[in-house]
Amino acid sequence: MTQFLYKARTPRGELLSGQVEASGPAAVAAFLGNNSLIPIEIREAPPPSTLQLWWQRLRLRRVARKDIIMFARQLYSLLHAGVPLLSAIDSLRQTYGSDNRLGLILNEVRSDLDAGRSLSAALARHPEAFSELFVSLVEVGENTGNLDATLLALAGYLERDEDTASRVRRALRYPSFVLLALAVALAILNYFVIPQFARLFKSAHVELPVFTRVLIAVSDFSVHYWWMVLLAGAGLWFGARAFLNTERGRLRWDRHKLRAPVFGSIILKSAMARFARTLQLTGRAGVPILRGIELIAKATDNRFIAERLQGMKIGVERGESLTRTAQATHLFPPLVLQMIAVGEESGSIDELMGEVADFYERETGYEIDALSARIEPIMLVIMGVLVLVLALGVFLPMWDMARVVH
Repeated sequence: MTQFLYKARTPRGELLSGQVEASGPAAVAAFLGNNSLIPIEIREAPPPSTLQLWWQRLRLRRVARKDIIMFARQLYSLLHAGVPLLSAIDSLRQTYGSDNRLGLILNEVRSDLDAGRSLSAALARHPEAFSELFVSLVEVGENTGNLDATLLALAGYLERDEDTASRVRRALRYPSFVLLALAVALAILNYFVIPQFARLFKSAHVELPVFTRVLIAVSDFSVHYWWMVLLAGAGLWFGARAFLNTERGRLRWDRHKLRAPVFGSIILKSAMARFARTLQLTGRAGVPILRGIELIAKATDNRFIAERLQGMKIGVERGESLTRTAQATHLFPPLVLQMIAVGEESGSIDELMGEVADFYERETGYEIDALSARIEPIMLVIMGVLVLVLALGVFLPMWDMARVVH
C-alpha cells in the first residue's frame, strides 16, 4: 500500500486536498468517486524522512489492551453483519487513522491480506499488539468458519482481564498516595527540620537519648552525603531490575509473590480465574488441550505459574491424565482439581472450567474490594511507628531541656 496525495472538488465546486493510502492511483480515484468527489490531481506522496519516521513512532502511544478489546468487538460487529473481511479491515483502519499506532498496524495487516496471508498470519506479525493466544484463537476461528464468534469470546475474555487490573489499580491508588506523601514528609524532616533541632540541642549541651542520636546521625549523613544516598538507591533499583531480568531471579520473585501477605491470595485467585477461563475459551474453540495449556502458560505474566503449566503439558504428552499432572504441580486448590477430574471423566471440561472461572472471578473481585480495608491498618501501624520514633527523638531532649531550665 502506498500513500497518495490528492486534490478533488465537491459537487458544489469546493476544492479539497488530502492524503490516502491505496494500492494505486485508480484505487484513489475510486475512493474519491465513492465519496462523491471529482479527482483533479493524484500523485504519490514523497517518502517520509528518517527523522519524520522516528518522530512519528515516538509520539504514537503504545497499543493498549482497551484498543485491542475495541478492535475485536468492532471487527465482530462488522463480520456478524455480513461485511467482508477486507472491507471490515478497511473500515477499521480508516476509523483509527494514521495518528494511532493500531491504525498503522491495521494498514500493514491490510497489505498482508492483499498479499494472500490469512488474518491470523497478518496479526502474528505484530506481537506487540496481538498476543499468541489472540492469534491462535483467530486462526481457529478462521479454520472453523466461526471467526465472528471467536472475536466476541476474545473481547469478553480481555474485558474481564482488564476489569480486574483496573480494580487493582483503583484499590492501590489511595495507599500509594499515602506512601508518597509520607516519603515526601520524611525527606523534608530529614533535610530541613532535624538539622535545626540538632543545632538547638548542641547549643543546650544536654545528653541526648538514643533515638535522637540516631535521627541526627541519619540526617547528617543524608545532608552531607546525599549523592551516596542517590547512588545507593539507583544501585538497588538497577540491581533489582537486573536480577528480575534473569530466569532464576524472575522465577523466585514470582514464586514469592504468590505467598505475599494481602496480595498473594489475590494473585493466586486471579491466576486460577485466568487459567480456567482460557482453558474454557480454547476448549470451546476446538484447540487441543496440549496447545491450550501452552497458550495459557505463555499468556500468564507469572514465570513460576508458567513453569508449572509447562510441566503439566509435558506430563500430558507422556500420557498422564490432566488431573494427575495438575496435582503434581502443587499449584491448584482442591476445587480446581476436583472440577478438572470431573470434567475429564465427563468430557465437559470446558463447561466446568467456565464455572471455576466464574467462581474465582467473583472471589478475586471480593478480595480486591476488601484490599483497601486490609491495607489501611498496615498503613496506620507504619505511620504510628514513624510518628513515635520522631516524637521520642525530638521531644525527649526538649523535656530534658525544660527540666534543666526549671
